Amino acid sequence: MAEREVEYRLKPWIIAVAIIVPPIAFVLNTIMQSFTDWASWPGIFPLPWFLNLLILFLLEKASPKLRISPLNLVLLFTIMYLVAGQAYAEYGLLQWTLAPLPTFNQAIFVYAGATDPYREITRMLVPTPVRPPDSIIDSIYFGGPLSIEFIYSAIFWSIWVVVFIGGTYFWGYILRKPLVDVERLPFPGILPSAYMTMWYVERSKDKPKLFNLKSRVAKLFFVSFIIGFLISIQDAVRSFVLPTLPRGIIDFRTHELDITPMTRDFLPGAFTRVYLVPPDVLVLIFAPLDMLMTCLLWWLIFCIIYPVIGIRGGWLPYRVGIERYSYQYYGRLYGPFKFELFGLFGVVIGLGLWTLYNHRRYIIEVFKIGLGIEEGGGEDEGLSYRTMAIGALLFLVLGILLFSMANIPIHISAIAVLWYLLTMISWSRVVGESHEYLPAIHHHQKQIFDFLHYMGLWGPAPAQSILAYRTMIMYQSLGSGGLRMASIAMPHQLKLYRMASMSKVPAKLVFIISLITLISAAFSAEIIWPIWYSRFGGYSALGGLHSVYTEGGMRRTWELTFGRPPTTTSEERMMLTAGGIVLVFIIYLLRSRFAWFFINPVGIAVSWVTDWWWATVFLAFIIKYVVLRIGGARAYEEYLVPIAAGLLAGYGVGAIVSAFIAFFNIGLPSLLRRL
Repeated sequence: MAEREVEYRLKPWIIAVAIIVPPIAFVLNTIMQSFTDWASWPGIFPLPWFLNLLILFLLEKASPKLRISPLNLVLLFTIMYLVAGQAYAEYGLLQWTLAPLPTFNQAIFVYAGATDPYREITRMLVPTPVRPPDSIIDSIYFGGPLSIEFIYSAIFWSIWVVVFIGGTYFWGYILRKPLVDVERLPFPGILPSAYMTMWYVERSKDKPKLFNLKSRVAKLFFVSFIIGFLISIQDAVRSFVLPTLPRGIIDFRTHELDITPMTRDFLPGAFTRVYLVPPDVLVLIFAPLDMLMTCLLWWLIFCIIYPVIGIRGGWLPYRVGIERYSYQYYGRLYGPFKFELFGLFGVVIGLGLWTLYNHRRYIIEVFKIGLGIEEGGGEDEGLSYRTMAIGALLFLVLGILLFSMANIPIHISAIAVLWYLLTMISWSRVVGESHEYLPAIHHHQKQIFDFLHYMGLWGPAPAQSILAYRTMIMYQSLGSGGLRMASIAMPHQLKLYRMASMSKVPAKLVFIISLITLISAAFSAEIIWPIWYSRFGGYSALGGLHSVYTEGGMRRTWELTFGRPPTTTSEERMMLTAGGIVLVFIIYLLRSRFAWFFINPVGIAVSWVTDWWWATVFLAFIIKYVVLRIGGARAYEEYLVPIAAGLLAGYGVGAIVSAFIAFFNIGLPSLLRRL
């Protein structure tokens, strides 16, 4: 028993790593995002997980005393993953580091306070410290001396990140047992690294199984690794030799084949354009077959059959060439049924509500025992129900208070925070069966706008309302979804409990080290960010993630408040939301009654991406189906999994080579010229 207590205790060195790594990572990766092409090379640190495992193996070879325990191995991955981005767990890419933390809160108010048409209204309507003082905004955005007054806003947003991300960790831990232990969701986005970690922990002739080349797993892994590395390197070489601005490997993952000119005569409006992303084919192999089948069926019905019938029937608009992006045109903008928004607005939220409903007894039990309403000493893998319940409720209280600091009434702040929590629960359920594909926050921003509109707090978009502007810009500051969401956020952090389960490591310590990493990351990123941009030329000149999400997010806020309204109305969005929620409950009812009913609502929820990735999904489905059909689960586990994991690891190592070339040839020289 004493040995177990020693084994399952946080070591000082792992705590130190959790504190030190975030600021180091933020500085190194901000060099890349400021001075190189951020979309191609978002960072260089931490190294891909495979390289970390290789270093640990070499240290163990040098001295057995340096052998790392399974617990510390998982905790080390937790730290690296939280600062790197969700694609780090898939194949070692740094998408998108810690940049989303200041980009989606502090940077919004700097950008809005410095550019038209938002400048005057933001400076007039949004109080400090929510927005920095006017002189600080100018220094950060255009470059120039920065006074100490910047610290007040930076501290506010640091606390904001800790509360709104760390607070949801308590809710995520409450969901850990239902989603990981009860439903046994795969969480495919974590599995490539989880398998590598498990193979490192497992010993074969006193060697990690991963590095024992006599084992079948290691042989398959390393042959595949070499192939993945070569594919990645040729993409990197191609990116540097093209006679244009150097573009890194992230852009060159996607291979396109436009066959719409050949299909438009007999399939007008049908989206048949091929986008193949080879590494994501391999990640999707870890997703459930029914989810992949649902994605493909949804694409067939609404991207092929629906536009053809609508155009031939005269009730869908058409122009030659629309096939190149018809999935967006008919799915989000025009037509009687905006099928992609149906998934974004309704099905995603329906998944969150279903999760709460399906596991209501356990959730209620946690709060009753945790708050002392019922007797008992409940706990989950070492974390008491009391800690979970108090932390979850404290988050709501602090979140509402922070939200209201923009002069927003408490009841409106409460509605916004509760809706944000529901979206986090919804997204967490989505990543249980899909490796990413989360909607952007501005989709749910429209929903909170609609709810408050129907409560009579403002008119339809554009509301021409000071209260609406304050509420929408604060809601936008809750972060982003999709690929550019920080992996430190709840939906991606929840994946770590799947890895902990596979490696037989207590989830409690993953939870604690996640909080320590988050606190360090929040204060590091939010304080370094304004100093960095004011010192090196201004946010407007250096570029970064803001070009996509700060500017794009503000356009959505402006559409709802003072600008040109969005193409959908509040009534239409509410109908899509309600319809999607109802469909989710119907689907799960049918799945519980009929074993043959394969429709998976997660496949509909993520269709806004898989519609244009249909070829990637199709190839993943075929590979997995054929392997399972011919060889069964054993062939999948013993052959396909190590092959896929090896290919992905090799691809990630090739990507980091490309990034380091860019760092030493572009990023570092650019920084040195400005010192």
